[in-house]
Amino acid sequence: MERRAPSRQSPRPPAWPSSPTAAATPPYGQHACYALPAIPWAECYTSTPPGVPLEEDVTIPGTPVAVNGRLTPSDAPGFGVELDPAKFMAMAG
Repeated sequence: MERRAPSRQSPRPPAWPSSPTAAATPPYGQHACYALPAIPWAECYTSTPPGVPLEEDVTIPGTPVAVNGRLTPSDAPGFGVELDPAKFMAMAG
């Protein structure tokens, strides 16, 4: 059996740019899309009817929305999510 020297080339093909479906909808997905070089664009999902501002569809307070087709992730701590302690107390009963 003939032995070959290990290849210096990567066994995997180069990464192709991709856009994970709706990955930029939650704040943590926005940060991942912004940080990973293999993701050149991000897709968001909103369910507002025409004419209704995107801000009205935010389910996680503090989540940035796209403006003129551009989205900038929050630079606030904890992905920029705003937590309301009163809501947690109401859930705790």
